[in-house]
Amino acid sequence: MSELEPRHLALEVPETQRLLALLEEASLRDADLDLLERRIETEPDTDPGLLAAWALVLGRAGDFARVPVLERLAIRLEAAGLLDHASAVRLAMGLCHPRPERAGVERADGGYRFADLVRRTALYVSDPLAALWHGKGRWGPPLRPDRERPPKLARALDHVEPLTAFAEDGGVIVVCFAPARFGPAEPPLRLALAGFARDPQLNTLVRWSAVRSLGEVMGRRGPRAALETRELPLLVLPAAPQLPEKQLLDLMGRLLKSARS
Repeated sequence: MSELEPRHLALEVPETQRLLALLEEASLRDADLDLLERRIETEPDTDPGLLAAWALVLGRAGDFARVPVLERLAIRLEAAGLLDHASAVRLAMGLCHPRPERAGVERADGGYRFADLVRRTALYVSDPLAALWHGKGRWGPPLRPDRERPPKLARALDHVEPLTAFAEDGGVIVVCFAPARFGPAEPPLRLALAGFARDPQLNTLVRWSAVRSLGEVMGRRGPRAALETRELPLLVLPAAPQLPEKQLLDLMGRLLKSARS
């Protein structure tokens, strides 16, 4: 960072509005992010500071699929000569990664530090909302799975309500499956407010907003949870989850409903 030219960009959020803005960001769902994307794309005359702030909201949500719209915004701001604002949008692109620090983004008390290797600058962004999330030890709202928090292993005696609350607060729930007599062990199912995955880093996360239906099918070892998404054919989960089938379907149904609320 010391070899890069230091730059500073301050985003203004009146102190009286910060708590409301934090609560609004905490309740974000994919539909809200879709709306924000459309505003970025269709309101080109918006104040560049506000565009940068919107970009950081998208980045904090942690959905890598949002990168293309941010890349187009960065190009647009660069063409207008707004280089620091464009760097802030590239920072937001880095925030979309599961591990933003690997994309040159650092948490700071008052916002962010970002190594913009495109411009060879070290950008310091003052962002009151980011500072509030950082004070909670988070990169962003509960819609972003909190990979720094220990996950919760779901067991047979667990109640669905506290599991749902844990996920709605950004936590990741792990559901293991009893091994079959033959064959390799099934990877656990990982559930979050944003979606579900089978890999530890959630790199294959399928978002609840992409799920078209949820139910069960009958297999040789009894009923099995199944999902249908826009991208995938019918996805049937392994048999014998440690969280019983009915509870697992209830939990996934609650998260699916929350994603659509």
